[in-house]
Amino acid sequence: MITYDEWLDQLAEYILGWIGLSQEALESSDLNALVIARTGREKMLQAIFGRQDDEDTSPVTAAGRPVKPIPRTTLGPDGKPLQLTPEAFDSMFG
Repeated sequence: MITYDEWLDQLAEYILGWIGLSQEALESSDLNALVIARTGREKMLQAIFGRQDDEDTSPVTAAGRPVKPIPRTTLGPDGKPLQLTPEAFDSMFG
């Protein structure tokens, strides 16, 4: 069991670190909104990465994706996998 002051310190750590709010925004925000923001970020991370204490042994994560991604290749006319050249990368992503 933690004290109320320790809980507030933990909440501030989550809000400043996970959520990325500034100290001023933290101090001017409603406590209930901060708790909701923390809970939402926690649920988002659990949906993406799964829960650490999950006992689910299925091969699908909480987000519904396979644990091991299916390899995807695009074959060229010669039957070999296409390679992304530096020039193609630069033209696509700048």
